[in-house]
Amino acid sequence: MVIDTKIPYSSASKEPLYARCVDPQEFWVPLIEKAYAKLHGCFEILNGGDMGEGMVDLSGGVSEEFDLT
Repeated sequence: MVIDTKIPYSSASKEPLYARCVDPQEFWVPLIEKAYAKLHGCFEILNGGDMGEGMVDLSGGVSEEFDLT
């Protein structure tokens, strides 16, 4: 899959609208999210998505949720 580096961002805060790294110099998280969004059609489909589902898609593994409280 080929993606570009144009990431949707907030013009007010100058930060990506969706996933972002804690360190603003790192750009890998928005790029992975963009590739995943392209795979599914658009960013809006991912909005509010399930992290476990995304991990299964990316790793091919199994996801299980544990309550650590």
